[in-house]
Amino acid sequence: MKGALFMAERLKWNEIQKKYPDMWVGMVDVKWLDTANIDSAIVEHTENDMSEDDMDMLAIEGKLIVRYTTPNKTPSIGTLLV
Repeated sequence: MKGALFMAERLKWNEIQKKYPDMWVGMVDVKWLDTANIDSAIVEHTENDMSEDDMDMLAIEGKLIVRYTTPNKTPSIGTLLV
């Protein structure tokens, strides 16, 4: 995704979700609606060009914000009954 032909495009969160459905995205220049919700951002990486682990490392370094675009579809562990 990133490279000589990549043009930074600011998208609203709902546009990011539509353009990159069901995948991890690494974003920069994030504008927040509040402390938890993204208003808009520039997608710098997706899981198609960088692993989730590598994106997470950049997030730990404060270089990316990483989110899954359709969180209601992520698999959950569920509840363990003892």
